[in-house]
Amino acid sequence: MSFWFGTGGAGFCVSRGLGERMRPLVQKGGFQRLGEQIRLPDDVTMGYLAEVLLGTKLRIQNRFHSHLESMAAIPKEQLHSQVS
Repeated sequence: MSFWFGTGGAGFCVSRGLGERMRPLVQKGGFQRLGEQIRLPDDVTMGYLAEVLLGTKLRIQNRFHSHLESMAAIPKEQLHSQVS
């Protein structure tokens, strides 16, 4: 099995629609139980939940960056559109 997961220290966003579909699976400790069940960290559990359980393909968003990335790697003409 393979799936994307949000990582890198930059965080991730989900749409309201996806969040609503996730709600019954994550409320009342459901997210923690899922992570314990599949024995994966929280960012990987989020990807598993979205892609495997709910069938929603995650996408890379080039406007999010990890604090570990050098700003020099971001083209200057794209700096104004980055999420801060």
